[in-house]
Amino acid sequence: MIKKFKYSVFVYLSILPLVVLQLLSCGLFHKNSKPATKRVKMTIVAHQNLNESEPGVGHSVQVRFFLLKNAREFENIFDYHAVATDPIGTIGDDFIEEIEPPAYLLPAEKMEKIINASPEAEYLGVIASYSKPYNDIAKAWASLKKNKELVLELQKDRIVLQDD
Repeated sequence: MIKKFKYSVFVYLSILPLVVLQLLSCGLFHKNSKPATKRVKMTIVAHQNLNESEPGVGHSVQVRFFLLKNAREFENIFDYHAVATDPIGTIGDDFIEEIEPPAYLLPAEKMEKIINASPEAEYLGVIASYSKPYNDIAKAWASLKKNKELVLELQKDRIVLQDD
């Protein structure tokens, strides 16, 4: 009887560390170490004369959103199609991810978009597909460090990104 008792105690004591390790690996004894995502509300407003081909004839615009570590490389982009087809190659190490799906707006249209940014994202880059942009590319960026709300204006031939 004593041998059976010693044997069963030995078995239980040898299994106990394995159970504790399993519980630790499941996360029951530690907090979630993954930082929370940044949530940004963006209001997009298209002007009546958006992307005009001739006076009074506006056209839709596709708007694409990129999460960035830094805006340095994004500032130097001058080719919409390069960014649209190869954001990693064009933006480089500053690129984190593209927010899908892109937004499509018609003249005088308004919409809201919620962006859930990863913790390492410090900036939001925006490009728009105008037929005749004011510069070589219609782009803007804003810091995500403090911003919880952004307003993106799609003007006739350029975009303006305003932070709160």
